[in-house]
Amino acid sequence: MFCNEVDYSVLTEEQKRVYNAFVHRRSKPYNFEITDKYNNTVRFVLYTNKRDDGVLHILLKHYKGVGRVTALEILNFCDVIRKGDFDVVDNKIVYTLKQRGLTYQLTVALKESKTGTNILKSFYSDRK
Repeated sequence: MFCNEVDYSVLTEEQKRVYNAFVHRRSKPYNFEITDKYNNTVRFVLYTNKRDDGVLHILLKHYKGVGRVTALEILNFCDVIRKGDFDVVDNKIVYTLKQRGLTYQLTVALKESKTGTNILKSFYSDRK
């Protein structure tokens, strides 16, 4: 269903990386590095095979479900970081973007490990 909503030939390189993560899931996570409007660089991984965060969490819970997001919105989730405001809550960065009457939220868990890898946990809207 996700594939049918997207014309791969018109996607940007970043959107293609997001698309590939959601369609061609693999055991190795996808790495992202985005600069927000405050000039902070946010580095995170997007897991494709875990049910509690990343791709599977978004597909199972928020794609056409609670806090619904569409395929096109998912492909543009990096814009929430680029254009949104952020708050740090309980070892998570929560980016919020209000756009076209909807509020989108993207959550990146701050993880302190040897690699210092942050994890994209969730992406959702206030759509009912």
